[in-house]
Amino acid sequence: MTRRTRAIYLCNPHNPTGHAFTGQELEWIAEAAERDNLRIFSNELHSRTMLDRPHIPVAGISESTARRTLTFSGATKSHNIAGIGGSFLFSHDAELVDRARKDLSIRVPTARSLQQAALRAAYQEDSPWLLRTRRTIRESRDLICRALSSAAPWIKFDQPLATYFLWLRWGDSGSNFDARDELFRRCGIVGLPGAYFGADKSFARVAFATDAATIEDVVGRLHLGLGLKEELL
Repeated sequence: MTRRTRAIYLCNPHNPTGHAFTGQELEWIAEAAERDNLRIFSNELHSRTMLDRPHIPVAGISESTARRTLTFSGATKSHNIAGIGGSFLFSHDAELVDRARKDLSIRVPTARSLQQAALRAAYQEDSPWLLRTRRTIRESRDLICRALSSAAPWIKFDQPLATYFLWLRWGDSGSNFDARDELFRRCGIVGLPGAYFGADKSFARVAFATDAATIEDVVGRLHLGLGLKEELL
């Protein structure tokens, strides 16, 4: 926090770590915003990809928090409609929404008819398709986490509670290993480098939103490429 700080940007659930904020954590953030009179910009695009517990929106903490929060969300992450696009923002403060619409009108145009129809279909209910998708993502997460724990204990990670991302650290933070390059060289697995998210090269993000056959192939690659003693760590 500095004297120039005007807002808190919150990513809930978090990308790239897959962390789902608890009610207590959100209360701490809300208290900080209240204390310093800050807005909260909450990115909740992955709120429909919760894997182990319900999503808690920060705007639900209290009415005063809701009035200082601008929430961004959409169905592109949960319903595989990135090609169609379409998202939305809302707040309990109508003036805040009006200001955002005015300032962002060029970058955030009104949703087209197809986008509105897609959003309506996605948010009418948790459809059988979405429930199956979340179950598949959960099973894939569990398989990959077990494979990594057994094949490569030097790779550190927290099991994600939401999203379809695994945030890996190859050895200690700041180590000489490039996690993304090592995963590709040893296993043929492509991830995003930690630098993309402001971390050092010992970090990488791997996405596991894919079919069961591909996950089984990934698990086999992990055991084959990483099931060796790490001599240099």
